[in-house]
Amino acid sequence: MKYKKFILLSIPILFVIGSLFHMIYEWSGENLLIGFIAPINESIWEHTKLVLIPTFVYYLVVYILKKNDLNKNKWFTSCLLAIVSSIIAIPFIFYFYTGAFGVESLIFDIIILLIAITIGSLLAIHFYKYAKKSLPAIVSILVIILIIVIYIIFTLNPPNLPIFTV
Repeated sequence: MKYKKFILLSIPILFVIGSLFHMIYEWSGENLLIGFIAPINESIWEHTKLVLIPTFVYYLVVYILKKNDLNKNKWFTSCLLAIVSSIIAIPFIFYFYTGAFGVESLIFDIIILLIAITIGSLLAIHFYKYAKKSLPAIVSILVIILIIVIYIIFTLNPPNLPIFTV
């Protein structure tokens, strides 16, 4: 059950790191390389970056430190699930509350990050505990790297869709 402790601990850690990621592009003097992993504008798409790299790095570091306590395949499949579900949750929740209530609020935006991270973490715990099969760790890691590459491409050349506009 150590996996559960590690994943639950990720919620406050990823929330703090994700919140800091919101500002590191500006702090870097708008360095393009930092822009590949951190929001470069206020679009919903760019805000999903707040969970991508911090989650992957957190799971990677925990695995390196605690690999004897973890099932590698389940751990990295859980990481992939946490990332994808958090990325999906951010625009879903944002568009729901702005569309349903016509409200935009910095406080709500911050709360969305916490909710998205929590959703991803709870799904990761559920998967790790109950999954009979998982992807090989290398496949999960390669899919996460592919997602990162897609983010880099869309940072350089965002599609003309509302989720990519400010």
